[in-house]
Amino acid sequence: MQKKNLPINEVPTTTQENLAVAKMQETFPKACMKLRMLEYANNRGTSEHQFDLLEEHFNAKESLY
Repeated sequence: MQKKNLPINEVPTTTQENLAVAKMQETFPKACMKLRMLEYANNRGTSEHQFDLLEEHFNAKESLY
């Protein structure tokens, strides 16, 4: 199996730190991509729960709920 040439983090970060960085993005799609990139850089995948947290944040930010 071939390993992807994805960048890795020099300093490991937690999922909570990655979520905080993703929440600073301008839009929800950009935040999802940022979270995915950060998690994979730490050799972790993403889950639906993480994207739900991002969605709640952006809905509140845009006053959708």
